[in-house]
Amino acid sequence: MAERLDMNSLSKFDGCNYNQWRFQMNCALRAKVLYEIVHGTELKPENNNETQKAWIKNDATAMFILTSALDYAQITLIENCESSHQIIDKLDSIYLQRSESSKMIAHERFHQYRMKDSDSVAQHIANVENLAKKLKDIGETVSDAAIMTKIISTLPQTFLNFRQAWLSVSEDRQTLTNLTSRLVDEEANLSLVEQMETAFTVSSGKNQSAKSKRSTKQSEPSSSGSSKQKSVDQNQEVKQNIKCYQCGKRGHIARFCRNKPKHKSSHRDKEYTSFNVDFPGGVNMENTWITDSGASAHMSYRAELFSNMSAVSEGTTVVIGNNVSLPVIGKGDIDIEKKIKGEWYKSVITNVLFVPDLRRNLFSEAVATKKGWSIMKEEKKAEILHGSKLIASAILDDNNNYRMLFRNISVHQAQQVTENSLKAWHDRLGHVNFTRVREMIKSGVISGITLSDEDEILCESCLYGKQYRFHHASREVREEEVGERVFSDVCGPIATESSGGARYFVLFKVNGPSVLLY
Repeated sequence: MAERLDMNSLSKFDGCNYNQWRFQMNCALRAKVLYEIVHGTELKPENNNETQKAWIKNDATAMFILTSALDYAQITLIENCESSHQIIDKLDSIYLQRSESSKMIAHERFHQYRMKDSDSVAQHIANVENLAKKLKDIGETVSDAAIMTKIISTLPQTFLNFRQAWLSVSEDRQTLTNLTSRLVDEEANLSLVEQMETAFTVSSGKNQSAKSKRSTKQSEPSSSGSSKQKSVDQNQEVKQNIKCYQCGKRGHIARFCRNKPKHKSSHRDKEYTSFNVDFPGGVNMENTWITDSGASAHMSYRAELFSNMSAVSEGTTVVIGNNVSLPVIGKGDIDIEKKIKGEWYKSVITNVLFVPDLRRNLFSEAVATKKGWSIMKEEKKAEILHGSKLIASAILDDNNNYRMLFRNISVHQAQQVTENSLKAWHDRLGHVNFTRVREMIKSGVISGITLSDEDEILCESCLYGKQYRFHHASREVREEEVGERVFSDVCGPIATESSGGARYFVLFKVNGPSVLLY
């Protein structure tokens, strides 16, 4: 028998993290040489001898270990179990969840898993192996090749060269152990190269400012000069061996490559920018539009201003000047009035992004220039021109921001009816008499309504509702003699039987005198 086991070191299972608790129990049972008894591979001897007594004692020890690592709520579930094997089977049936829906969820988690930016390679491999183990625990087959493929396919782009190198490794050496060690080494090398490249970049940035200082100290002896020169040589050697992932040339990394494509990825299509971060002062920003030279689209945070709105792609964001990403909920049009040379004119700002977390309405100068408009800024004002035609104006406020001469029209104002036909109000008021509607408007009972003149008004609904049908009397030919016509009907089956046991009856009626025949 193994040495005494400290039961206090075992964590009690409370219904959570069953796989981890089961692994802990398997380790404890193996330490006590009880694993085979618990999992049913070592059966109880049939003969009533010392071997059977030893098996019963070992099974009792296993039951004690299992129940000592369960809280009272879990012990209630296995109170009727008479052996350690029954206990572990009962817990497996409850918590391993081998149902089809559980299998589908486990498969979905495995295939949708992606490595996080904050995870190390070791954590990434452990996460994939844990997901694969959960699939195996519910009876699904997951090969090592599938696990290795999942690990490699979800690595970041910095490991692109490693993927190609791994394909050249012979099949007998493509194992999880070899993959883990190689990835850990590759991660360490990439980290070292990045640190050296960063140090080289910082050092290069300081060369110009420190040039005069170094020139004055060139003649001075230095005890650490040889070590510094050695460090510089090492950095130069590492820099020469670095290969760029972008162009394939050596001597630099992709971040500093001059051959970067203009459009890096499709994700940029969903990302807008804005340089405007804060607006100090006591200006009411709800009805104010600020010009923004860094905004890639018009933006507003007030949903009630939009006359229409359509959905945008999921994950669309706006990156403002302090490098914070704000979610974009939708895109639509906003009705406004713009002031030009002292007069207010109605207009519409189209393709405005709805950004609830934004704190102001932004008018994009980039959008205006893309339409072929020009922006002329002077000391205290700015003008947006389309050729020689003035499109909009702005003034410079105390915070050095150009504020557009716009005023918002809420959706309620935009939809307010200023003039309607008498027929329309006749329909809205439940088809009230036309004369009555005119009298209510003239007497002031209804205010804020201006009716257009109409001489002839015809409401088809009123005409249709007031029509009536002519009565056409029915003609009935009655028989002259009794019994000339007889009507009959059969009724049944009836749930309650008659006194004679019948469940059906037949009714005969003569068209004439009221005589019923049964």
